[in-house]
Amino acid sequence: MRVYDVGEADGTPYFVMSYADRGSLGPLVEAGRPVEPARVLDLVGQASAGLRVLHGLGVVHRDITPHNLLLRSTADGGERLLVADLGVAKALLHASGLTQVVGTPAYMAPEQASGEGIDVRADVHALGAVAYHLLTGHPVRRGSVAEVARALPPRPADELADLPPGVSAVLERALAPDPGQRWPDVDAFVLALRAATPAAATT
Repeated sequence: MRVYDVGEADGTPYFVMSYADRGSLGPLVEAGRPVEPARVLDLVGQASAGLRVLHGLGVVHRDITPHNLLLRSTADGGERLLVADLGVAKALLHASGLTQVVGTPAYMAPEQASGEGIDVRADVHALGAVAYHLLTGHPVRRGSVAEVARALPPRPADELADLPPGVSAVLERALAPDPGQRWPDVDAFVLALRAATPAAATT
């Protein structure tokens, strides 16, 4: 999301940012039903592109959720996804010393809940959790940070929605409790998800 200006008015700080006229992805998951895979691939791919920029700058977002992924209309009638709310983003240089637990439990990586050092794979987990929620209509988990720390795997996605073969395995790897077993970055995750949904990827 582009920031055009920052300042202070009557002692209150403000940002002037891009206007997301279509709101966030929140209503899509709040509906409680699966979103068509083609749209999910487009949205997750756009989110990945934004995260790639952050990661290239040495920053991990730490709170990727549907409500922090905003939508803006484009001139051709499409939609552009904007990655928002960098309030808890952390420079990777200092992430290994992080002890404060921040993030949203339904999407948070287990290592965030335990206060361990984090890297871009924390955002891989969060983006995987968003994709899982969009594709199945169900969140990865409901509950507290303590539940995240227990790192129980979610139900296989194909038990909750009619999905192409292989999608569950791609999501399972993105959501692995051990960061070393996850996709190494968001691009690898999205490429694997596209490969597992070839029909959706070409629509």
